[in-house]
Order: sequence, then C-alpha cells, then structure tokens
Amino acid sequence: MIGPASPFFILIGHPRDRNRMASTPYPSPSNTWSPPAPLPTDGGKDKNPPPYDPSAYKPKPSPTYGSGSNKWGDNPFEDCVKQCKAKFPSMSPPKDSPPYGTPTKTGKTHVVWVAPTQGVLRYVPFAVNASVGDTVKFIWGANNHTVTKGSELTPCNKTSDSPFASGIQQKGFTFEQVVNDTNPVFFYCAFPNHCTKGMFGIINPPNALAGPSSVGSMMQQMVAANPDLGKMRDYVDNATKTSDAASQWGTNLDMTSIPKWAQESFVENVLYTRSFLGANPDAFKDGGIDASLGGNPPVVPQEITQVALGNSPGYGYGSDPASPSGVTSTSTNTIVPSPTPTGTNAASNLSGNGAATVTRSGVTVVLVALTAGFFLL
Repeated sequence: MIGPASPFFILIGHPRDRNRMASTPYPSPSNTWSPPAPLPTDGGKDKNPPPYDPSAYKPKPSPTYGSGSNKWGDNPFEDCVKQCKAKFPSMSPPKDSPPYGTPTKTGKTHVVWVAPTQGVLRYVPFAVNASVGDTVKFIWGANNHTVTKGSELTPCNKTSDSPFASGIQQKGFTFEQVVNDTNPVFFYCAFPNHCTKGMFGIINPPNALAGPSSVGSMMQQMVAANPDLGKMRDYVDNATKTSDAASQWGTNLDMTSIPKWAQESFVENVLYTRSFLGANPDAFKDGGIDASLGGNPPVVPQEITQVALGNSPGYGYGSDPASPSGVTSTSTNTIVPSPTPTGTNAASNLSGNGAATVTRSGVTVVLVALTAGFFLL
C-alpha cells in the first residue's frame, strides 16, 4: 500500500493535487541554502590594526638580584651565573686573573725550615697554623731533602689529593705552597728513610684541647713506656725553662689519627720544635711563630734523639748520610750544646751533655798518644 509518505504519491495522486502542484512553483535550492562564508586567512586579526602604542604594552619584567625571584631559568648553574651578573653588572674578571681553583696569595708568609742543619731530620716548626690565602715557605737548611704532600693516616705515603712535591733539593732552595683551605695537610721528606725517622710535618694540625688524645696527655704514657723519650723531654724542659711559650708549644695537638708507629716521632718533633723556639726566642711574634727570624740564620739546637743516646755534642759537624757522597757538612748555623743538667735528673742526663762526650774524646786521644809513645821506645 502506498501512503502519503510514499515518493510516488505526487505521480499517482488525485488529479486535483496534480493541478495544484502545477500552479505552485517548486522552491529553488538557491533560495533556501547558501554555502558558508570562507574561513579567514589572517587568523581572525583585523586587516587594519590600530597604530602601535608603547604605553599599551608592558613587557614582562626580568628578575633582578634581591627581588626574591627564584625563576631564573631551568639550569641551576646558569641561574647562579645570571644572579651574579645581575648583582655585579659592571664587573669583569681581570685580564691576568688566574684560572678557577688556582690559589692566590692574599695573606702572610709562614717559614718552615727543611732540616735546619745537616743531620737534623726535622721540619721546624713541626706544625703551622695558616689561613686561606697564606703562603707556607719552605727553606732548605741542608742537602738532599724534599717537601712532599702526604696523608694523615699514612704520613710517609704520597697522596693523590691535590698533591705537591718539591723533588730532592739542596741547601738554600725554597719552595712555596699557598693555603687553599684550613683542613690538615701532612707533608714529608721522600728521600729514602728520612720520613720513617720522623721527618714529616703538618699545616693546620687538628687540636684536642688538652683531651686524652692530645700531645700533653699522650706524652705521659709514652715517656713511662720509653725511658729514652723521657730523657728527650727532660732535656727540652731544661732548655726551655725560661720560656713558658716554648715549653708548652704543641701541647694540644691531636694524635687521634696518627698511626701508632709514627706517634713517637710525632712527639719527638714537638719536643724538637720546643727546643728550637727556646734557642730562638725572637721567633715568637704577634702571638704566633715567625721562623724567618727577620732574615737572620737560626740558632739550631742539637738533635734530641742523640741526647737520649748520649753520644753527640751537637749535629752539624762531620759527615752525615744525608750529605751527597759523604761530603763533610760546613753549615754556618749556630749549634747549641746541651744545657748543663740540673735537678734530680742531672745524673741520668749527664750522658746527654756535650761536655761528657768531649771528656770521652779527650781520654781516647790520651790513650792513642800513650800507645804511639810505647811503640817508639
């Protein structure tokens, strides 16, 4: 069945319907639909914009130093650089400025004697307190020694941490190091067997402030265990009895990290520096130590280990293994003989006095003379 909704309705409908359709024009599609307007090609902007008005546009402000802004960019390093440039806009590095990390001299100079005379295997003073920018100047007082950076736990081993090394040098040589920080720095003599005999030193040593690991506390125990060390201490105490500053020097140095084999050498170095300061009171200056002594040669006390053995009137004379090819030392530094023993320890210290050795030498000369006279008879 075909109903009114059928598409064939107009063709087979009632004749009157055909007549009505013929009299009514069919609407043209152009009267009922038109294509949409084309899309704009300029992004919707006005083809004729108004003239530019600077006051109408405010650029986004850049962060400035002190503004509190922390949005400088995505790179932390570049952010830091930009902030510094913002803080110091008119500054630029000097043309002759050293590269980053290169130490720069800005402070005072601390003199350390490298073996103050031939045969004394010491750095004097043994320990130096220096600030960042200070210079430590090493002066060779004898032949065949080095200044080589070591390690706190192994003082006689070269370290790879910012190392320095002078190489083997001779009397009169100087070597400087600028202090970059205040951490303890150990140095030693790399000439064979010198460091194991006690030739090492410290820049900015740790302090125990009279604690159980301080030199003052440890020395008591070590002297009780080693009578020779006790003789060295008694000798130094007597040599520095007129100077409290010299007699107490190094008391608070911390020995916590010093290996056991090096502890006795550590204490001997402290004792020798005390004897050096006692012989050179001018070294005390402005609350510290100035071992340069105003350019004057130091008065060099005898090697204290010989005091314990009782067979040396003072070092600096005769042949020494540290001299090249056994050459006799001609050091012009003054050698201080052992002080005359006093007090209850006088008898035990007599063997360490220079006079006792001279007496033994005189007896030997007499015996040789008598023997020679006997054979001439």
